[in-house]
Amino acid sequence: MLTLNYRYRIYPDATQEQRLIESMEICRSAYNYALREIKDWAMQVNWNQS
Repeated sequence: MLTLNYRYRIYPDATQEQRLIESMEICRSAYNYALREIKDWAMQVNWNQS
């Protein structure tokens, strides 16, 4: 099996960099919210019931 790896480099201007930062912040917040919801749900479930 042959595995190829590629690396890309970007050079955003100031406006693009700010938009990338904002987008990553939104993704981080959404991920953390979903993770918290799953953890809260798991704490409420009684795994010992049959």
